[in-house]
Amino acid sequence: MKLLRNTVIVLVLLVIALWLAIKVPAVQNHVYERAIKMRLFATLQEEKEDTLSATVCGSGSPLASNSAQACILIKAGEDLYVVDVGDGSVANLSRWNTPFEDVKAVFITHNHSDHISDLADLHLMTWVTRERESKLTVYGPEGIEDVTKGFEMTYKHDYEFRNAHHGDLVTPLDVVGFNPITIQDESVIFDNGDLQVTAFRVEHEPVDPAYGFRFDYKGRSIVISGDTNYSTNLIKNSQKADVLFHEAISLDLTRRMSKTLADLGEEFDNNIARYGSKIFTDIENYHATPLEVAEIASLSNVDMLVYYHLTPTPQPPIDKIMADIIFRGVDENFSNWEYAIDGTKVILPINSKKIIFNK
Repeated sequence: MKLLRNTVIVLVLLVIALWLAIKVPAVQNHVYERAIKMRLFATLQEEKEDTLSATVCGSGSPLASNSAQACILIKAGEDLYVVDVGDGSVANLSRWNTPFEDVKAVFITHNHSDHISDLADLHLMTWVTRERESKLTVYGPEGIEDVTKGFEMTYKHDYEFRNAHHGDLVTPLDVVGFNPITIQDESVIFDNGDLQVTAFRVEHEPVDPAYGFRFDYKGRSIVISGDTNYSTNLIKNSQKADVLFHEAISLDLTRRMSKTLADLGEEFDNNIARYGSKIFTDIENYHATPLEVAEIASLSNVDMLVYYHLTPTPQPPIDKIMADIIFRGVDENFSNWEYAIDGTKVILPINSKKIIFNK
């Protein structure tokens, strides 16, 4: 009993000593410096395994949520490619210690705000201190030049201020800005010998054109739908892919939200609620439902389906309930499926049929 009492006393004293120690400025400084060093060391020492992978840097819809908006980071070998870059996605990539100097290009499916709003932040992270050799290349539909010119005009003074402060070594003006490339209908838009990126048309009227992308790397393949209704062309271009990332809308949930807003609009004579109800009605006809997506995956003969960019996006504390409602009946049409959250990663090792899924 005496030994136990003495052990408890010693532990209490150690806790008190530790608590007092971390109040000392010198100790705080050391802890901070050590943490930064370990974080940067982990990034610099990351293994360079030869795989094709996709990390979901934004799984959310335009509706307010705890998730970033549409974004998927593709890694092919050591090179990185960003597909769409919605609000909050670059903050996620920064938190995950993404080596932005390895980003070779950006691919934009269409010019809706929730797919392009973080493009300026991505430019900044790939420019400052990254020794970029050229402007940031952005592939996108007709209108992508207007998008990039608009960002360049908006951030013109920012570029100049940073260069005046840090100089050409850190913020070189000769590579600042974007190199926009307009996608010309359906074609292989990128090919470096190992990686081929194919753009194909999808159904998202009145947004036209809108594209999906297929990434083929050393025998492995990933398809990203972008925003689309049921698309036979997507089925054609997804044949026998390893993984299909596809957006979806739950009409069950959006109709309930629309009715609730309509009722509140009438009860409180509130036009914001009334207009919100109309928006949910309007978006029904240009997104695929989860059951349609399952049928698409089955007809495409893909090995795995990953839902992302869900409308509405499952959010705590009722995310499990929302997911149950959204995916009712999916198993009857396609069995090997998951849904993504921010940080979900799919890894496809080269010379293998293995699919590694980390949520």
